[in-house]
Amino acid sequence: MCLSHMNLCSPCRMNLHNVLIAMFAHDLYMDLVQTQSPCSREDYCLRVASGLLEDVSSALYLSTFTREQLNVMELELQTLFTQLKLTLKQQFKAAEWLDDSSRSYLTSKLQQLTAVTDGGRVFLGDSDMLNQRVSDVDMNSSNSYVQNAVQLMRRYRSGMYSLYGTEPNLTDTM
Repeated sequence: MCLSHMNLCSPCRMNLHNVLIAMFAHDLYMDLVQTQSPCSREDYCLRVASGLLEDVSSALYLSTFTREQLNVMELELQTLFTQLKLTLKQQFKAAEWLDDSSRSYLTSKLQQLTAVTDGGRVFLGDSDMLNQRVSDVDMNSSNSYVQNAVQLMRRYRSGMYSLYGTEPNLTDTM
């Protein structure tokens, strides 16, 4: 709701507006400027950037592994996933609180579950995808740290909120 549509006197609206701006400025300062631990500025900036650019930092992390290492990790993940499905299936059978129709439904849903693993190939083989994902962020060196941080936070939150209302079975949603 816009402040101008509220039935408040003009000074009250101005005070409310100022309070909201002060809260935003405080959160911005606490989250992005003031370090929370006795670390170096470089480590702090890396931690903030990694948190706001998860896809880019994931791609960089995955690029540190060889294809063989990624294949081994993918196989291990598939094995763990299969074991987890078997354990859940046994738990569903033993659950006394489930009626037969619910048990059958859960078992069929469990059978449909698949682990999406590609060993990072989606990131490693497609630099255009990463460039496209960060194309809306103007990281000019002439911008201040706060300007860059606000852009990154806007990108992060827009991506997060864009998932609301989407099909929960889509890979991006999960």
